[in-house]
Amino acid sequence: MTPERSVDPELLAEVRDLFVSRFGLLRASLGDDELSHRLVAGLGPRLGSRARLKELLARAAGQPLDGPELQLLIRAITIRESSLLRHLSWFELLARHVVDPLIAARRAAGRRDVAIWSAGCSSGEEAYGLALLFAERLPDLADWDIRIIGTDLCASAVEEARRGRYRGWSLREVSPERRALHFRQQDDQFEAGAVLRALVTFDLGDLLDPESGPWTTLKPAFDIIVCRNVLMHLEPSARRRVTEHLAGRLAAQGVLVSAPSEASPELFHPLLRSDHEELLLFRRPPRAKSSAGLAPATRPAGAPMPRAAEHPAAMPPPSQTATPSLAPLARDELVAHLDALIAAGRLAEARRLCALAMERAPLDSGLVHLMATLQEMEGDHHGAFQSLKRALYIDGADGSAQLRLAGLQHRLRSGQGRPAGNGPPNQPRGSGRRGETRDRV
Repeated sequence: MTPERSVDPELLAEVRDLFVSRFGLLRASLGDDELSHRLVAGLGPRLGSRARLKELLARAAGQPLDGPELQLLIRAITIRESSLLRHLSWFELLARHVVDPLIAARRAAGRRDVAIWSAGCSSGEEAYGLALLFAERLPDLADWDIRIIGTDLCASAVEEARRGRYRGWSLREVSPERRALHFRQQDDQFEAGAVLRALVTFDLGDLLDPESGPWTTLKPAFDIIVCRNVLMHLEPSARRRVTEHLAGRLAAQGVLVSAPSEASPELFHPLLRSDHEELLLFRRPPRAKSSAGLAPATRPAGAPMPRAAEHPAAMPPPSQTATPSLAPLARDELVAHLDALIAAGRLAEARRLCALAMERAPLDSGLVHLMATLQEMEGDHHGAFQSLKRALYIDGADGSAQLRLAGLQHRLRSGQGRPAGNGPPNQPRGSGRRGETRDRV
């Protein structure tokens, strides 16, 4: 088996610094082995020699977001995994608690307009899923002005979204009836129909740059902003900047929707939060009652959860306090404290606290993914492998777990550690790659 090429550590450091400083990507997720694999797999023959990559980096560093060299790196490095109506129960909750009340309020106010932003839309599946919810609920859709914009850092992902063509696996949570109604099958692909296409547009956009991007020229405020599984890939300071940008684009009664694992009360303060099972909503504090918006939320994002003894914002910094016991912390507060421990470099404490949380909530796949991340950060490849298998046991359609397992298996096959007795297929136990040389760019 031919060993994979690797990239010179100095060049990896330059790439990492570029993506952390410009796009706020989480530095800990861009370790040398992972980053080298992404560059080799993503750039292919365009990787070239060390001098060629050095030249590509120099050009990319000074380019705008749509620069060709910068986009080559973005396509290689960023992770994209999505599907139509991903986590169907989440979309059903969104329809019940956001879409239906919004439509009713707009009808009562004599309005027929809705503006929605899918922030970090990848190849467009989420935006088309949102369009599907409105198309199914508006028999008079032609009389409405529904505008759904999806934005992403990656130009190739935006182009895929505009094409609106997906393989069957991407529609695995879409029922046959919905497929027949909203998509046209062409060989092994499904293309979004004209009704859905009329509701969506896609454009390039950097969430850390509120002064540019398509959102500045469309509608000044959005009724719904969906940003799921984006913040987890960012440095803490970048997460705060992004949430401030998103909150600033909300309409007076608009709603911001995040993934449960990202919904830290501290991060979204002072927005109001309401919980509906796995659906977590954030809204502006109401100034006055409006008949054209959504019902007010019940609790400020920074307020304690029920049964919570204290709020993380009131805790001393992680460097000044021991890891708290699990009992007084609700889930969102737990995630916030884990995030603070990770940012402070206290990985062992974060791992212990996460393990306690998993004992209390063994089917919480978000905690399992977090544990896998902590294990990888500490070099525990065997533990990470087992955690990701556990995530798939919880949810067999967990695309993120499948993608991470594939990447981990690739690294393990390359000799960077392997779970004993349960390693990747097609490699006998004890056949490590130690001592083999690797071509270096």
